[in-house]
Amino acid sequence: MSRQAITSLLVVDDMNAGGMERQVLELLKGLRGSATVRAVLAILKPGGQLLDEAAAMASDSVLLPFHKNPGAAFLPFRLARYARTTRADLICCFGLVSGLMGLLAGRMTGIPVINGSIRSAPLALPPKERLSLFFMKRADFVLANSEAGLSAFGLSGRPRTQVIRNGLDLLRFESVPDRSSSGWSVCMVGNFWGKKDQSTLLTAFAIVREKVPSARLALAGKDWGTLEGLRSRTHSLGMEGCVDFITGLTDTSGVISSSRVCVLLSPDGEGISNALLEYMALGKPVVATRCEGNMEVVLENRTGILVENDPGEVASAILRLLEDPALADAMGQAGRQRVKDDFSLETMIESFEQCFSSVGS
Repeated sequence: MSRQAITSLLVVDDMNAGGMERQVLELLKGLRGSATVRAVLAILKPGGQLLDEAAAMASDSVLLPFHKNPGAAFLPFRLARYARTTRADLICCFGLVSGLMGLLAGRMTGIPVINGSIRSAPLALPPKERLSLFFMKRADFVLANSEAGLSAFGLSGRPRTQVIRNGLDLLRFESVPDRSSSGWSVCMVGNFWGKKDQSTLLTAFAIVREKVPSARLALAGKDWGTLEGLRSRTHSLGMEGCVDFITGLTDTSGVISSSRVCVLLSPDGEGISNALLEYMALGKPVVATRCEGNMEVVLENRTGILVENDPGEVASAILRLLEDPALADAMGQAGRQRVKDDFSLETMIESFEQCFSSVGS
């Protein structure tokens, strides 16, 4: 490690298996061998499927539990002390609580603060995101993973903002075999909550099965409140025997590789979706909601099909791909090349290194 290397303190709310947390993990992996940036890590909530792996990837790490009284009151001071101990040149925050605590610690120490919490592009900002925006505007720099995200938060064109799109470690997917010949016809990877629209997909899939009675569907994700309702919906549609609900996975590449068509339906917009990138990295054609973030990833009718969240339109797109394997394969291969060209981990890490060096120097 060079003496001139920037020490970046990454602060995250938790390390559960969500999109932002996965990207923090990828960032830590990529910076592990960096000659220009040394990454240290502060995690504000214990537990989480990715915690141990993330801590192992950082040059140094600390757990500063936010929810343990009187932890909340003293957390900014403890975070500031950790920043001084590790000789941090900048603080980069990912999450609502991290955005506040990192901002306070930065002001106590005079260390510049980057807020990297824009990982979505909601059609309307909910109260939690409006509060996060309040902290963003007071940071020294703001990072987003999509142009759509900057626009949704009203920060497009604002000075000291930057878009660094999600990157994938493509080596992780090279050894994953394609099992679609004996797997599912369709899959969707996304946690079971209001920001993903598995319900519309279920209705669309019932239409698909009218023409392809042997079709099977896999829905994979963590239950954040809607799984039971989706199971009931599956029962009401008479599809219990052809829909599989898969929970508890931290790596869904096996589900994706075993599917012929991969779907992502999002009723509230998307930033840069890790699920879409993983679909494409594994050479799968995609069907996705037509929204700004997805349009930054999917090249319409080249790597996938963009649709409204309408069951008939979704079903038509799926059937088009199932009934034309040559088209599906061509879209899948084009998607794989697009990820290699524009969403590689190397490209993302290089952008973070340049940003951290600029802000922290």
